[in-house]
Amino acid sequence: MKKIIGLTGEPRAGKSSFIKILTEIVKPLTIERISSGEILTAIADAVGLQKSRSNLQNLAIAIYDNLGKDVISYAVLAKMAKNYSDIIIFDGVRWESDVDMLRRFENSMIVYITADVRIRWQRARKAAEKADEAVVSLDQFEKEEQARTELLIRKIGERADFRITNNGTENDLRKQVLDFYKQKLKGH
Repeated sequence: MKKIIGLTGEPRAGKSSFIKILTEIVKPLTIERISSGEILTAIADAVGLQKSRSNLQNLAIAIYDNLGKDVISYAVLAKMAKNYSDIIIFDGVRWESDVDMLRRFENSMIVYITADVRIRWQRARKAAEKADEAVVSLDQFEKEEQARTELLIRKIGERADFRITNNGTENDLRKQVLDFYKQKLKGH
């Protein structure tokens, strides 16, 4: 039976690393990552909007305010419904409508991945995946975490089915992902 994992966590907490490690652990099972960020990025591309963190946050808020609080959640749901992977990971649970959508699935769970802000800021500058990350100051990084798209992450994390604190090495994270696998996926 298909498993649905919703990932929530602050920017650069380690959600992508969690997916990479879990994919290695569960082979030969298939994992598909679906994110609300992919939907927002596609819209930004279509209208020629720079894909900075603040632009994507503003786009999400505009959709939420003008088209409905669950529009993006339903777009993710539609992608999930068409997917036949063994495990589907919804990367980027940020709104209550995301939680409600996930809880519709019998075999769903939420994982909260967090790390100290200074560690996450350093990761952002190093990875520089978004247009402005390589030069973002710690103050700006912390300010972006106060955007409406980020405010519910900790609250959702408090209700998560599993919590990972990713302040250490990749091996430390690997151990926590393996614990998650043993407790929540293996034999279930």
